[in-house]
Amino acid sequence: MQAMQGTDHFPTTNTNGLGSTSQDCLKRMREIMKLTAEQLKTVDQYPSVKRIPLRPIDRNDKQKPDTSAGVSEIIGAILLISVVALAVAIIGVFLFSQTTPTQIPNLNFMTGVDNTQTTLYLYHNGGDALKVGEFSVLLDGKEASYNVSGGGSKWSLGTNLIVPISGMPQNVQIVYNGTSAGGGSVLLRQAAADIVSTVNVTADQLPYLDCSAATNEWSCAQQMAQVHPEWVSSLYQTNTTSKRISLMQQWQSSGTIVGGTRNHLNFTVSKPNSTIYIADAKSPNCDGGTVYPLTTGDKVGIQFKSNPTSFTVYGSAPQIWEITGGGNSIMKTTINFANGTSKLFDGNPICHAYINEYSILDSTLDVTTTTPGRATALIVNESHIIEGPNSIPIKLVNVHPIGNGLFLITYGANTAPIYVIGWPDAIQYYLGGVWVNQTGLGV
Repeated sequence: MQAMQGTDHFPTTNTNGLGSTSQDCLKRMREIMKLTAEQLKTVDQYPSVKRIPLRPIDRNDKQKPDTSAGVSEIIGAILLISVVALAVAIIGVFLFSQTTPTQIPNLNFMTGVDNTQTTLYLYHNGGDALKVGEFSVLLDGKEASYNVSGGGSKWSLGTNLIVPISGMPQNVQIVYNGTSAGGGSVLLRQAAADIVSTVNVTADQLPYLDCSAATNEWSCAQQMAQVHPEWVSSLYQTNTTSKRISLMQQWQSSGTIVGGTRNHLNFTVSKPNSTIYIADAKSPNCDGGTVYPLTTGDKVGIQFKSNPTSFTVYGSAPQIWEITGGGNSIMKTTINFANGTSKLFDGNPICHAYINEYSILDSTLDVTTTTPGRATALIVNESHIIEGPNSIPIKLVNVHPIGNGLFLITYGANTAPIYVIGWPDAIQYYLGGVWVNQTGLGV
């Protein structure tokens, strides 16, 4: 192999070839740079072409974030919240600037007049109190003057509104004027039926506290809720003049009040502060005994095993004011307490009882006059059946309270008179040679 000659290891070529020496490379680069400068001069000849200046690149110059990014979104959110807040404020001003609605009161009242028919009484028996001046009284559509009993400034529960009248009105209206400005008047209550003129009602006197619709159930609070105020005065008179018997006969003996297994007096206590005092050791004079407190739900049953030598029961629904009598070994009393316990007193007399309120009263007491020829008075409703000596026994079957709750049976002892006020299921008596037997009378 022939060795290469010369010291230059790079091959030599002519200037037209691809390869060149170092000098040729430098010469070629100068030509390219010269050409670029000429081209730039040519660009300056066209003003419409924007020339972008170049700056040296600083490799230490790091790219900084654009802090203006997202500004429009924040401003939009602020504007939206402002609009919503403004709308809420406008709605609030509109709503709260309105006048607060006035609460319309509610009340019930009862009507009554005096005997001269010159004064109308409106008894407030339930509901809200009304200030004088904030309501009007209309009689047959015309406004009438009024004042509160006792000179008060409020017509409240238990007080009367006193209204002067010159004739009997047929309609009474209570109109409330205490509404907000521009709200007008409101009719609270009216009595549309004819006003009863036969009952004398004075200021602050309740014309009627009765349970006329009850059948051996004398809870006034329950029954009064079913009675319309317009009926009150007429019912009061009716209940004291119809279905009522009054009996008196002098000089009775034992057996006037009939005893037997069917003859009893039962009731249920419906209010605390009630008591019954029962004798110890069958003591007829009540020399010793025990007082038993009674409360709501306690039930008392009194049975007459034989004819009592004396006995008294009286009261007015829903109360019993007195129960006493019996005699030795005659009465059987059972108390079933609401707590589930019970007591039985067989033969012990009852010394005293006071029942603050009862809800159910069941009576099957029979009364038969026993001494002929004595002074007698028998009045049935308003009819005087017997007044004077009477020789034929009078019998009352199942005596119980009258319509307004009044109840009285009392017989002291031998030679004492018998007094009865109540209503029986049947009445038997002899009148003008005819035996009268009225049965099926009911309550």
